[in-house]
Amino acid sequence: MRNLLNFCLLICLFWVANAQNQQIYTFDKVEQMPVFPGCENFKPTQKKQITQCISNQLSALLEEELKDFEQIMFQSKLEEAKAFLQFIVSKEGVIFNVSTLKGSNPILAESAIRAMENIAMSIPPIQPARLKKGTPVNLLFQLPLVYKVTLPDENQGQIDYPVDEIVLFTLKPTSTSIKYEIRLYKNKHLKIYEVNENQTIFLGKFLSLSEIERSEPYKSLIDIERKEKKTLVAEGTMDGQNYEIYLNNFFDKNPKAKVFVEVFKIENNQRILVTKFDKESDFKQSPYVTLIYRD
Repeated sequence: MRNLLNFCLLICLFWVANAQNQQIYTFDKVEQMPVFPGCENFKPTQKKQITQCISNQLSALLEEELKDFEQIMFQSKLEEAKAFLQFIVSKEGVIFNVSTLKGSNPILAESAIRAMENIAMSIPPIQPARLKKGTPVNLLFQLPLVYKVTLPDENQGQIDYPVDEIVLFTLKPTSTSIKYEIRLYKNKHLKIYEVNENQTIFLGKFLSLSEIERSEPYKSLIDIERKEKKTLVAEGTMDGQNYEIYLNNFFDKNPKAKVFVEVFKIENNQRILVTKFDKESDFKQSPYVTLIYRD
């Protein structure tokens, strides 16, 4: 269950200089607050009301931008993540210099910065903060945010295999014979191996699938798999016959998309469907499961 907490907008009470060496003002130094889209019913001098309205508007926009972060939390096994955003509303009425402060969860921080940058590019110009004489100025904000989920019981739905490593999925660039096996190690960590004919090279360990998706060349290859809907798990030989195992909808972001396993037999360069498994537990009981085992 996702629970994106309401954002509490804090205004920094110190002075800094931005990259353009322009003076940055704070809440206590301005006469009028910026007026975000949706906050036009408040007077710019109503600082408390404007601040709350800005908080509400950004809360809604960030929640929409971060709607996929729930899956990242599950993959990373995080129940709570915090980030402390800092940004400037310029005297021209745009958001810039988005950054995070010390103590931010790096996974949420990266997603939140990207979300704020998307928001900055999509919203109309903001009425800037002003001094008593009406001069528009740059204003500095801080925005703490918290993201919480309820993790499922680790013992529920966890499938135990008789080996330490299984192949979770395989990425195959079209322009080379190299393939990348993403393996699940002891139901915890993800490892990537480069496989080229009979040579296997360990490339690295990752804590989550989202971490892999932020790294090239895996990001580009996964983007392709997401469009294809069918992702190769493993290929191998059993009883003298060549097989390929595929996961369907594994990378589909639609929560209603059903993930299932298909086993194909390869004959005369033709792929022939042998069987389909709707549940991982059923696949585990089949003879084809040995094709994903790795020593």
